[in-house]
Amino acid sequence: MKTEVTWVRDMLRGDDAYEMRVKLTKQVPEEYPYKDDD
Repeated sequence: MKTEVTWVRDMLRGDDAYEMRVKLTKQVPEEYPYKDDD
């Protein structure tokens, strides 16, 4: 998966909560780096 993440609100910057937005930009099929011979 490829995503874009942005912070909307952050308590460290004085906001009352943490909030972030995650946008899926591309879904990539899963690939395993090994062979499953079982």
